Amino acid sequence: MIRNSHLVFLLFFCTSVWTNCEAFTFQQRSRHNLSSIAMRRNPSHRSRTNLNRFPRGGQSDTASPQLVSGLKFTLVPDFGGTSTFDNLPFLQSTLVFAGANVLGFIISLLTGSHLHLDLLGTGAFALASLPSLFSEHCPTRIFVSSAAVFTWSAKLASFLFFRALKLKTDGRLQDTLSTVSGTFGFWLISFMWGIICSLPHTLGTTSAEPGSSLALTLGGIVYLLGLATESMADYQKWVFKQNHPGKFCDIGLWSISQHPNFFGNLLLWSGILIMNSDSLIERGVKQVEI
Repeated sequence: MIRNSHLVFLLFFCTSVWTNCEAFTFQQRSRHNLSSIAMRRNPSHRSRTNLNRFPRGGQSDTASPQLVSGLKFTLVPDFGGTSTFDNLPFLQSTLVFAGANVLGFIISLLTGSHLHLDLLGTGAFALASLPSLFSEHCPTRIFVSSAAVFTWSAKLASFLFFRALKLKTDGRLQDTLSTVSGTFGFWLISFMWGIICSLPHTLGTTSAEPGSSLALTLGGIVYLLGLATESMADYQKWVFKQNHPGKFCDIGLWSISQHPNFFGNLLLWSGILIMNSDSLIERGVKQVEI
């Protein structure tokens, strides 16, 4: 039977998806209503309604304050202009993570294999980054952030898949994956981990702001340092375990930290967060009487 904790995770997931769908629908409805009001008040403005639309991954065609003709207010940017946020990239990422983990759950039930666990669970990050990575209209910030996520995911998923091919099974998950409820719980947590862990990137893709070059540079340095730390820690432990099976790794980075690979992972995701931090600030608008 499905445990209560699994039901809580499932309820949280369904609520999150529903909330984001409602937010996206409200956003589209609000834009449509504003355009409709402007056209009813002044039909001659019909040809200029595109000024209120922002291309995905870019800025508006004008940086001047927007004036909706016929209305008694104008929208004046506060501290640097308005920001445009689009939930669609986040929804696309959520669907990719859901599809990858559902596929993993089905394979686990049918085969009982452990080979695909990290290949799908970690590889889903790379798949989720592809739409932004190959978008024709995304800012440099989103491209760099997507490339960073893809590189990390492809590197780690490949290594973990190689390790799984050598070890065949993961003894830590033997009991968990031996039951349907345990298998469901594992892939549900894997899905939630993907959504939460990728937020520094996926939230950044919802913003059309170009971001700060300083934040992008600093975030890139922190990311590379984290990627190098994680990769070195994984390599050192793998080599040590091959020569000293059953012993605790205490060489290299492992001699100064109990989990240097986790530290590297936290560091690289912090770098991705820094890359996107400036673009996540919502620059509001204020109403000015005319």
